[in-house]
Amino acid sequence: MKICMVILAVLLLGGCNMENGKLDASDIPTIPSILPSAMPSILPSIQPSAAATESPVALGVFITEILDTDQSRVHNLQLCASMLTGVTVAPGEEFSFNDTVGRRTEEKGYEEAIILVEGKREYAVGGGICQISSTLYNAAASAGMEILERHNHTGEVHYVEVGRDAAVSFGEQDFRFRNPLDAPVTIEVTVENTEVKAVLYKNVT
Repeated sequence: MKICMVILAVLLLGGCNMENGKLDASDIPTIPSILPSAMPSILPSIQPSAAATESPVALGVFITEILDTDQSRVHNLQLCASMLTGVTVAPGEEFSFNDTVGRRTEEKGYEEAIILVEGKREYAVGGGICQISSTLYNAAASAGMEILERHNHTGEVHYVEVGRDAAVSFGEQDFRFRNPLDAPVTIEVTVENTEVKAVLYKNVT
């Protein structure tokens, strides 16, 4: 509106210096331009949140099927998984299944379920958790962890192929690995929908 009024005033004062219906460019006042650099900053400085700068990356994932759905065995699997989920292994640190889970006892809530002893099926408190250790072993191996200790069962198990199991027995057989990465890894083990799933995550900044 102000620009139009200025042009109109120029035309009136200058006698409308027009020929053939054209306005002489010299009669149009110069309008100063406003550069973006001259405009005040109205946006606040935004700092990225921790969630934006740090996110987990799945390094290794492995799933085994629960074929033996005995209630006590599944209960042992769930209890053991809860002991492992959230455990973080620092760079260069060693993970021990037995040290982390501890002795499997009735006081801790474990129940009797089938185990393999010299290739024979027997009942023992904490039976079934070798499926957890075996699933975690395969996830750790695929994540590039350095496997320090792993044992085969004395007989064939139904949830993994031969040579891909990890038998554990407190005080006798352990499953251990070292984190060779320059960042910590976090373990997650879930038991649901007749499956055991183990994931190793790495936090990346």
